[in-house]
Amino acid sequence: MDFALVDGDGRLTQSSADSALSRLEVDGLGLDSADRRYLRLIVENYAGGPVGIETIAAALSESRDALEEVVEPTFFSRA
Repeated sequence: MDFALVDGDGRLTQSSADSALSRLEVDGLGLDSADRRYLRLIVENYAGGPVGIETIAAALSESRDALEEVVEPTFFSRA
């Protein structure tokens, strides 16, 4: 909604939503750059898994808490 207010007339439309998601680098699957980086690491470096969260956190230079609170909910909320 912030994008619609700043860049438009305040109305949320398909066009304003698409523009906002594009600017936030969210793809058609709803994944952002952090999500894609996480998945790419698992696929390319660990043959799709299994791999533990501590290993992923170290490889991405991210804290375990950040991954569990920000990235993983993206995938588990889809189940």
